[in-house]
Amino acid sequence: MQAKRPFDARKLSHSTLEEIRIRAVKQVEGGESPEVVIAALGMNPRNIYRWIVLYRKGGEAALKAINWLPSLCLRTAFDPKSE
Repeated sequence: MQAKRPFDARKLSHSTLEEIRIRAVKQVEGGESPEVVIAALGMNPRNIYRWIVLYRKGGEAALKAINWLPSLCLRTAFDPKSE
């Protein structure tokens, strides 16, 4: 049985999540341990490593929240009219 987290990050606004990602990655880039940073946030440790990779590949822009609409993405990707 897993311990309950103090909050559910999915309930935070997109802008808040972006700010958390950016600050967390900058702390790691500044020398802080990824494990310490993510533990302080109470989030899954996999998140910090994913954010670091995204940041190193695309900078802060890569950490921006994306509002995915799967049906829209699939429709656009496979619709010959969209080309």
